[in-house]
Amino acid sequence: IRQGYGRIKEKAMGKYDKMNKEMISPEANEKRSKKFQELVKNLYVDKSHFIYELLQNAEDQFEKKYGTIGSNINEKHTVKFALYKDRLEFQHNGQLFNDDDVKNIIEYLSESKKHTPNAIGKFGIGFKSVYTITEYPRIHSGNHNFKIKSLQAEEIEPLVNLKKDQTKFIFPLKDASDCFKTISDGLRGINKNELIFLKWISQLEITINDDDSYANTIQKDFVISKDYTTVVLTETQDLHKEIKWIVFEKKITDENVERLVKIAYKIKKSDDDNKSREQIERLLHSPIFSYFSTKIDSKIGFLIHAPFHTTPSRDALKDNDSWNATCFSELVNLLCASLDQLRDSGLLTASAIRALPIHSEHFDDSYQYKIFTDAVLNSFKTKKLIPTVEPGVFVESKKARMTTSGQMKEVFKKELLSFIFGNPDFRWVT
Repeated sequence: IRQGYGRIKEKAMGKYDKMNKEMISPEANEKRSKKFQELVKNLYVDKSHFIYELLQNAEDQFEKKYGTIGSNINEKHTVKFALYKDRLEFQHNGQLFNDDDVKNIIEYLSESKKHTPNAIGKFGIGFKSVYTITEYPRIHSGNHNFKIKSLQAEEIEPLVNLKKDQTKFIFPLKDASDCFKTISDGLRGINKNELIFLKWISQLEITINDDDSYANTIQKDFVISKDYTTVVLTETQDLHKEIKWIVFEKKITDENVERLVKIAYKIKKSDDDNKSREQIERLLHSPIFSYFSTKIDSKIGFLIHAPFHTTPSRDALKDNDSWNATCFSELVNLLCASLDQLRDSGLLTASAIRALPIHSEHFDDSYQYKIFTDAVLNSFKTKKLIPTVEPGVFVESKKARMTTSGQMKEVFKKELLSFIFGNPDFRWVT
């Protein structure tokens, strides 16, 4: 045929044909089959969990875009969810997709992220959780416009009105009525505290286009000081309830990659002696965070975050994991250092001490939480951290004396108290 009619013109390859062809080789098929089995085994029970995977994906893209060149610390990095009867849209202005991003998002396991703890691709099922609501995700980002069908990329027309620096995901709902309710409940249920430990995302916009026309914007404002960062969270659905936190952090190293462990104390306004002042408030529920909250309640009275190794569903920590043990040890060190800074900032009051894990019986037999109690009590023994009735004066526990009687404090003042106990440094606890 070639001799008689000349060379047959080969069909031009589509934009993603070569990529797809490379990924469906026999070797790749076998590899993907094994990964698929792992994926099925670890499917999410919470069908709305993909919301947090998309947020983490956006956070990763912001890190790629701004992590090396820096960013205005007060610049708003916004992500948007828009739910319609037939689709969900998700949008951000982080790093635009490149070829590797396309490959990673359609593979079962992202080769570029699998060695990075808690990155989306670590288990290869982060983005795959969207398949609980859609069959053909559509992605528009920079020069890439494609939908995923049978785990292959198919080129589609670009969106006319999408700004050049924006990435938009469109998820046609595969079971509109059921999926709509699942997503709607998930979006309405996002707690504003989920933004506390994110580095880049500072504003989350949610619109639900149904009969109620729900709209909400969660915003994070923060001020970085010498010792800690003050974080203020607000949302348009509850304008009168502002939540304030002070966040301490400590750098740690994981396989030569610098990461952070963090502690967040909740701040409340209190009226003492007709004066409004800020105090630390103990949390009744203290979920452990690994970027987002897990289902584990530490019961320690404040929030802790670390780049823990989690289960694939991200709702629990891996058991008997040496890296997680390291994270807890570093958090304990951070806790002890934060006590000195709270004292120097005037925040180490009786209210703050009540917020600390000083009662080990709260933690059952869990070693990793009891180490917080041991560390706090040891700090009280060795450092001047217990507030006294004298403003700005702190003592170690062995020099602190308590009484429930205000009259006794008036009668036995500092000089008499020192005389009785034979030590000039003894003080009444506030």
